[in-house]
Amino acid sequence: MTGLTLPQEIYIAAFSTAATIPVVKPLAYLKIVRQANNSKASFNPRVWYRGTTIFSCNLIPKTVIQVLFNRALSEQFPEASASLAGISSAPLICLTDSVLIQQQEMKKNLFKTVSYMYKTYGPRVFFRALPATVIRELSFTTALLSMAPKIEEKIKKRGYTDLEAKVGGGILAGTFAATVSQVFDTRKTRIQTYLDHPTSNWRNLFTKEASAGYTLRVLALSASIFIYNFVRTALAAKPCLNAPDSMLKQGLEQSES
Repeated sequence: MTGLTLPQEIYIAAFSTAATIPVVKPLAYLKIVRQANNSKASFNPRVWYRGTTIFSCNLIPKTVIQVLFNRALSEQFPEASASLAGISSAPLICLTDSVLIQQQEMKKNLFKTVSYMYKTYGPRVFFRALPATVIRELSFTTALLSMAPKIEEKIKKRGYTDLEAKVGGGILAGTFAATVSQVFDTRKTRIQTYLDHPTSNWRNLFTKEASAGYTLRVLALSASIFIYNFVRTALAAKPCLNAPDSMLKQGLEQSES
């Protein structure tokens, strides 16, 4: 989507990502429970949405960062900008995901969780799963920022509506991202769940257990990509999107007078 100013890109990315949270957060909770081999999954909505603050502080800034990196790199690396954007955001995702998972495990508030992790394991605990996070985010941003728009265009050329194209793009791109990164996402979740276990043991990476939560990930990523692109398109078409820039210009004119 071209023709947007930098502030507009930030507004749209933030609001489009926020719109995905009510759907994605419960699926993320159930996925983490499955991957951590924890059979005590709760079906209480209050439990599903525990940690929504840190989840939102993870998801919204990281998507904005990914969109901005993709924008900055698109001219120099048009075919790789989306993937590079995922790599750039991985440290932030690794840190916030570590806290989110431990908050679910410990059932404590954000401050107590972070304090315990830091005092017990030191600052390195927040980046234990960084290699796996890099691979996961690389595949996701490729699907969200590169694959989905291209798939949508091909579907629309076949005579389907914009909504049908977005649904198809979300499902196909989401399934791709989930499939490519599944074993690494499972590895990441377990490293961030069991903090006393070593991180060097990769021998179980491609076992049957590595597929835990795959269906939930396909649903979460497909829904996330569809909702993001649907809301993004709707917001970008709104005339009021130019209001912040107009207000800034008006304010400058008034100050000069």
